[in-house]
Amino acid sequence: MKSTTSRIPLRPFGWCFILLSLVLVAGCGGGGGSSGEAPAPTPTVSVTLSLDTSSTRVNESVTLTWSSSNASSCSASGDWSGSKSTDGSESLTVTERGTKTYTLSCGTVNRSVELGVLCTHSDTNDGTLVSSLEGLRTEINRVEGDGIDDIIYLQSGTYSLEESSPIIYDAKGTVEKISLIGCHPDDVVVDGNGASSIMHFLKNDEETNLTGWKAPFPSLYLEGFTVKNGVLPYSVNLSPGPIEELGFKNTEGGGIATERFIGKIKNMKFLDNIFSFRGSIETEIEDSYFENNIEAVWSGGSLHIKNSTFTNNTGTGGERGRTIYSTNGYLLEDGSVVDGNHLNFVIEDSTFTGGAGINVLRDYCSEIPCGKASIKNSTFEGLYHTPLIFYLAMIEITNSKFLNNKNGYWGPNPPLVHPGYCARPTASPCETGGALFISNYHTGSGVTTITDTEFTNNSTADYGGAIFFEGVRDCTVPYSDEETPCDPLNVTGFNPDHNLIIRNSVFKGNTSHRGAAIAIAKVKQGIGSFQRGNVLIENTSFTDNIGVVNPNVPSPSGPIRVHDPVTGFLISNPPADGYDTTIIASGGNIDANNITLSGNSADRIIDAKGTLTCDPSCSQ
Repeated sequence: MKSTTSRIPLRPFGWCFILLSLVLVAGCGGGGGSSGEAPAPTPTVSVTLSLDTSSTRVNESVTLTWSSSNASSCSASGDWSGSKSTDGSESLTVTERGTKTYTLSCGTVNRSVELGVLCTHSDTNDGTLVSSLEGLRTEINRVEGDGIDDIIYLQSGTYSLEESSPIIYDAKGTVEKISLIGCHPDDVVVDGNGASSIMHFLKNDEETNLTGWKAPFPSLYLEGFTVKNGVLPYSVNLSPGPIEELGFKNTEGGGIATERFIGKIKNMKFLDNIFSFRGSIETEIEDSYFENNIEAVWSGGSLHIKNSTFTNNTGTGGERGRTIYSTNGYLLEDGSVVDGNHLNFVIEDSTFTGGAGINVLRDYCSEIPCGKASIKNSTFEGLYHTPLIFYLAMIEITNSKFLNNKNGYWGPNPPLVHPGYCARPTASPCETGGALFISNYHTGSGVTTITDTEFTNNSTADYGGAIFFEGVRDCTVPYSDEETPCDPLNVTGFNPDHNLIIRNSVFKGNTSHRGAAIAIAKVKQGIGSFQRGNVLIENTSFTDNIGVVNPNVPSPSGPIRVHDPVTGFLISNPPADGYDTTIIASGGNIDANNITLSGNSADRIIDAKGTLTCDPSCSQ
């Protein structure tokens, strides 16, 4: 029998395989009939924005130009606004000075540009507009001495001086007024580049230094520009003789020098000059800024400083250095010296930080008390010498602050020259007045009134950590074997009951040996007057003031007796001053009402060599 082999038909399975493959292929297509390609990437947006200039002046036009790609819309922000086309340009007129920022946003992309806008003058019809150093020189030469008042407007920009090339103006004996006006001190700069003095204004070039002090005087007005990097044409350390031998008058200044003008400055900046503003008469300073000058202001008459700032200005007088000096050394038309009582010294709403202090001298008064000063709403902080040094009689200080001032004023100031008695080396004067130094010796006895004022962390070594008023002595007790005691009854002229009046004020953290807060003497004054050394204190606090013994002051067990190298008098350590440390010390009487004493440290908190009259608040 023939055997047979069974075969499994394959075709049906093949059709199934084909059908399955078709199903799988259809499923991988994702449905919807897709072709299966990856989506196209989103186009990148790009933006460019530019200005046709990087700087301009107020009321001038600039053009912004921009372009973009792949953006559907754009918008502006910053110093412009609104919807913008994706490509275009726009002309803008800038109406304010400063830095302007223009931003364009297209999609998620932002682009910005900045424009510096300098000031300009809105109206110069009453004067002449100059825009270059040579233009300024030309106009100065044209108008000087013409006998009429002239105004020169300085366009924004930098006026840069080369070596020894100051701008010189000669009034030629007229009493005309010259005004130089910039539009903003940050945009108008006159630069001496450390190589030249900047401006010298002459009353009359034919006059000498002495005859130039005689009235009448021309006037000078400066506004709206910066004076910087001016230097003297000779060494600052030269004395008048050698200066004159070089052909100069010793009236020059590195910044602005006047010989002699009634001077006013407003909205000015003085930076890094040697003698920045020197030699004016009846000076007014308003809304101005002085920084890093060697001697900021020298005025020969009244001085009024308002809403101004002085920072890190130094002096030329070494230990007696001052950065502002005001005196009354000029002559009237009849040849007489101006009466000191006709002059004012005023500081209001101003700030002084770092550097040296202010020295004010009044003399030649027809009657006493001689000279007056007013300090209002001002701050003196971190000065390395006494902030205010007054040689005048009548002083008012209101709502002001004296903070962290150090070292004080280093005499000499008779009778405080006591070898071996003060902190400085033998035969050197004492250190006095951490915040205020007041002397009426040349001006007759006066009154200083202090109200709503703060004295914090001021210090000096020997007398008056905050306030010094000629020591702490009682002159009825002589300093030396040859000194005659004073006679308080034999006095003529002005003789007030209190020489120092303090109300509603604060003394905190001040330090010195004698009078860590206040040191005032009973002493004979010049011009036939007498300082009683009496103090009235009301509603005032004294907190954490410290009397500090100086290591150079000898022990009371071994008094020193030496000859004063100046007077030849035999000097011993004054027993009237004593060795004790004190907080409030007076050679006269102290009248105190409603005061606060807390945390002070000294041998004696209150030392009145006269009479102490006080309510229970005087006990600490």
